[in-house]
Amino acid sequence: MESALTAANAAEGSVFFSLRFGAEHGVVPMAEQLLAALEQRGASGKIVNMAAGGDIDTEVFRSIERCGTFLVFGSAKYGEDTGNQACTYYEYKHAFAKKKKIVLIRMIPFDQEFDNLQARVIFNANRLVLPWMLGAPMPADLPDRILHAMGRGAAPDTAPEPQPAASSAEPRPAAAWPEELSDLVSVPPFVACLADLGVHSLADFGENVDLEEVSQAECAPHSHTGTICSHRMRAVGPRPDHASGA
Repeated sequence: MESALTAANAAEGSVFFSLRFGAEHGVVPMAEQLLAALEQRGASGKIVNMAAGGDIDTEVFRSIERCGTFLVFGSAKYGEDTGNQACTYYEYKHAFAKKKKIVLIRMIPFDQEFDNLQARVIFNANRLVLPWMLGAPMPADLPDRILHAMGRGAAPDTAPEPQPAASSAEPRPAAAWPEELSDLVSVPPFVACLADLGVHSLADFGENVDLEEVSQAECAPHSHTGTICSHRMRAVGPRPDHASGA
């Protein structure tokens, strides 16, 4: 029982690389780079060298059955039935029949069609497609996105974290205020006075508060726990006659 679980876990963490071989396709070096990156993250992968000789058919299909994830390198000629039983056309059919997790890497532009019907069908199906254009540097998040698709690890953060919006009710730093108010803008009761008058910035202050009616001595707190004497600070409006003592 334990050996069966171990084999199942190993399969879940393994990837079969399905790709076109040959220099004309340009895929092999990219697949080898991705394999190294996945192995650094604890996954295992299998690239069956089609030129290695031996019983390639058995090696390919046995590896597909033992893998947990089937990774398609979608170059232009992926999915061609070359007459070889172990070509990508039959690899994909076997992986699909065995209900493997299938992850697609698109290596041609999205406005370009694949040469072969099989590739056109699978890349137009409702599946996750990870872009990596042929000959381009490997996207930094590609190995982690593949691991996430395999069910190993969280999805990488590809978007910047949203920044909190600045509060419109927060006063500007003391240096931005008039000298007579520079000591007060950090005092909570004074800030409350400003908020009551609809003052949320220095511009608001100039538009809504009569500076002639404000003095630092009158608006300063009596103590650290006291309240602001704000009866002399008022919104701009019709002003009473100062001579009357109002």
